[in-house]
Amino acid sequence: AGAVDAAEKIRAVIENEKHPIAGCRTVSIGVAQRMQNEPVRHWQRRTDEALYQAKENGRNRVVASDDNKSSIGDSVWLSWQPEWESGNTGIDEQHQEMIKMTNYLISMASAGKGFKEIVRQVDQLLDHIVRHFEYEEGILTEKRYPYYKSHAGIHRDLVSKAMQLKESCRNGEALISALFAFIVEDVIMGHLLVYDTVFFPYTREERAGSQAASAVILS
Repeated sequence: AGAVDAAEKIRAVIENEKHPIAGCRTVSIGVAQRMQNEPVRHWQRRTDEALYQAKENGRNRVVASDDNKSSIGDSVWLSWQPEWESGNTGIDEQHQEMIKMTNYLISMASAGKGFKEIVRQVDQLLDHIVRHFEYEEGILTEKRYPYYKSHAGIHRDLVSKAMQLKESCRNGEALISALFAFIVEDVIMGHLLVYDTVFFPYTREERAGSQAASAVILS
């Protein structure tokens, strides 16, 4: 708040004082508070983003970066839905755990947790995603899923991009919010709710067969 107030005073002084040659002038200012253990380049990038936003919003204003309290956390909270069930207990439990871990990560960002703590949680989530993909591919192989190779290729691409984004965040070349957006939009909303649903008829056969066997025994 102190930095924003100081920036606003500077902006007001420049706006209210006429230059003998240039006349009336204005200034746009971006402000970002450095998070605990945040790389300097990442901090500078957030400051630049705030400055660009100030200019895009009409100039002559101060905009504070709020990346450590991710805007995703203000608008997204994932909730497991029955229609997301694949029919395979292992896959469904891992999908639910992935959503739980993502929600926890979003809550950490919204609470303004330190950069190092957030990245540590990102590492745990990515480890879970990698293990889940391996497990899922094993199930699809057993089910003789005809599009297994392309599905496994999508897994590799998602993991590769996630790892690249994570390293870019560590180096200050990308914002944490970009990694959050990728996990929510590409890994969960895009992959889990689009590509995974294509194999559901194959994995749901398992549950249908189990229910049929139970019906025969009961009859």
